[in-house]
Amino acid sequence: MTVKGRDRLVAGAGLLVLASSFLPWWTVQVRRMSEDGATYETSFGSAWHMSSRWSAAVLITVGALVVSLVWRRDRGRVPPLMHLATVAAVALSIFLVLQQWQDVESLSEGSTSVSRVTVDGHPLGAEPPSRDPAADIASGFMKRDDLLSFHSAGLNADVGWGMWVGLCAMALAGAALVAANHRRRPQPRAPHQA
Repeated sequence: MTVKGRDRLVAGAGLLVLASSFLPWWTVQVRRMSEDGATYETSFGSAWHMSSRWSAAVLITVGALVVSLVWRRDRGRVPPLMHLATVAAVALSIFLVLQQWQDVESLSEGSTSVSRVTVDGHPLGAEPPSRDPAADIASGFMKRDDLLSFHSAGLNADVGWGMWVGLCAMALAGAALVAANHRRRPQPRAPHQA
């Protein structure tokens, strides 16, 4: 792979991480009953909308990739310490994504913790009736940096498929950095025969 090809790999991984940040990292699905039967409304939030840690992870990863690309363009091969720092930055990003996912509190039906879900400052179910209760419920489970997971027959709130795509994109970005700075060892020359 040529240097330009390696740089394209790093740039492509950076664009993939950036694009994945706009995918549904958090989803809330609410069942709405009507005369025609049950329908489901799905709301989603991107990494930028739902979590400071997810947003920081995207920025750190893209920043590390940009630093590596600019260094390679201006000065050639990235020195080992700088290379280690950029790969460590991507590893930190992956850690931040996983840490946010681990910190999502899982609520269960009948749990007293459900009272933590609020709509316009009122506990869920205690607020004045609105024209769109399904939207109120969804907004109650889509609070930035206070993510609450809930699973029941009529309501599901949890990480979305976009988070998994973003996590894979970050891992690919780390692998692209390693591949871009990998240098083949020169092959030993065969001795000349007279």
